[in-house]
Amino acid sequence: HAWVGIAAHTCDQLPIVGPLPGRSSIIACFGWNGRPWAMATRAADAVVAGLSEPDVRPVTPWLRARRFV
Repeated sequence: HAWVGIAAHTCDQLPIVGPLPGRSSIIACFGWNGRPWAMATRAADAVVAGLSEPDVRPVTPWLRARRFV
């Protein structure tokens, strides 16, 4: 038995959550830098809510991929 994981680390130690710049159909939810997975599941819930519920606040700007552009 074995499992594998991909660690996506960002230079500012913050995750990337939301659409990728220039590719709005690609929604990111990665870069947990070894933090608890509870953050990842909550972020995934926020992404799903943003896609399925029209009145949901957008993801906070400091977690968006656009901060690197």
